[in-house]
Amino acid sequence: MTIGRLGRIFLFAFAFGASFLLVAAFTNTTALSRERGRAAALAESFRQWHEYVRTRPPEVVKGIYLPAAIAGNKARRAELLNLVDATELNAVVIDLKDSRGWVTYNSEVADVVQFDLTYQYIKDLPEFLKELRAHSIWPIARLPVFEDTAFAEAQPHLSVQSKQTGGIWRDRKGLAWLDPSSREVWAYNVALAREAFALGFGEVQFDYIRFPSDGNISDMAFPVWDEKRLQHEVMAEFFSYLRNTLGERAVLSVDLFGMTMLKADYPDDDLGIGQRVIDAVPHFDFISPMVYPSHYPPTFQGFANPAMHPGEVVAYSMQEGASAFQGTRAKARPWLQDFDLGAHYTAGMVRAQIDASDQNGGVGWLLWNPAARYTEGVLRER
Repeated sequence: MTIGRLGRIFLFAFAFGASFLLVAAFTNTTALSRERGRAAALAESFRQWHEYVRTRPPEVVKGIYLPAAIAGNKARRAELLNLVDATELNAVVIDLKDSRGWVTYNSEVADVVQFDLTYQYIKDLPEFLKELRAHSIWPIARLPVFEDTAFAEAQPHLSVQSKQTGGIWRDRKGLAWLDPSSREVWAYNVALAREAFALGFGEVQFDYIRFPSDGNISDMAFPVWDEKRLQHEVMAEFFSYLRNTLGERAVLSVDLFGMTMLKADYPDDDLGIGQRVIDAVPHFDFISPMVYPSHYPPTFQGFANPAMHPGEVVAYSMQEGASAFQGTRAKARPWLQDFDLGAHYTAGMVRAQIDASDQNGGVGWLLWNPAARYTEGVLRER
C-alpha cells in the first residue's frame, strides 16, 4: 500500500510532534529536577539557619580574632585551635569581609555573585566551622558594614560621595564608605548575616556600624541620608532593622568605639559618628566596646600615655558605661588590646585588662591582634 502526499505530511508532523513532546518532557524533567535541587538546598539552608540560631553561646565567651587569611591557612589555624583547646579560650571571631569589603569565602548571596565581590581566603569555611563545633568552640562571624570599598565601587550610587569631585569619597586610608541610611546596603549585609548562620556560625558581630570618622569630613555627600535625621537616629533604626529581620533568637553583637562607654550618660553625644550605647543595648546580645588603652587621648584620666595603664583605662571605661546595660538584654563583652601600640604590651598588661573587665561588669572578652599573634602567658590553662 502506498502513502499519498497528505499521508506523508501527516506522518512527518506526527513524528515531529512526538519528538517535540519528548524533548519538552525531557527539558521539563531536567528543569523540574534542577528546581527540586534548588528547593532542597534552600530547605537545608533554612533548616541549618533554625538549628544555629537556636544554639546559645557559652555563659562567658572568651575569644580571639582570626583574620580571614589566617582562618584560610590550615597550618596557622591548627596552631590557634591548639591554643584554644589548651587554655580558657572558647570562641573565635572570623572575618566575613576583609578590610576592603571583599567577601572572604564562597558566598551565594546575590549581590556578591552579581558583582563578583569574593576574595576567597577561606576555601573550606563550612568544614572549618564543623571542626570548630567539634572542639566546642563558639564561632563568631565578624561583619564590617558601612566601611566597604568593594561594594561601594560596585554600587557607587550607594556610596558616600565627594562634593568636590562627584565621585566616591574616601577616608584618609583611601577606603570607601556606604551611605548608612541606604536600605539596599542594610539588606545586603542582612543577606550575608543570614548566610553566616546557615553556614554554621553561632553569632554575627557587626562592625563599622557608624558614619566615617576621619578624612575630609566636610567633603562628604550622602545619596540617601537627608541629614535631617540625627546620625544616632539612623544607627538606632538600623539596629532595630537587624533585630527585626534576623529574629529574636539570633545571637547578635556589635562593636562600638571604646569612648562610647564614657558617653553612656550623655545622650546628646554620639561622638559625631552616630554611636551611642543606649541605642544598641535593646537590640544586641553583646556589646563589644573597643576599649584599647592606646586609642584614648593623651592626659586621659591624668595619664600622659594611657597605653601604659591598661588596667586602669579598661576599669574606668567599664564602670562609666555600666548604667546603660541595666535592665536590657545586652551584656558588655569588650575587645581588649593584645598588640603593641603606644607601648610594648606584656602578658601582664594584657591580663590586667581581662581582670579589669571581669571586675567591672564585663561578661567575657575578646582579644584583638591583627596578625593573630597572641602574647604567651596571658591565658590560663584548662
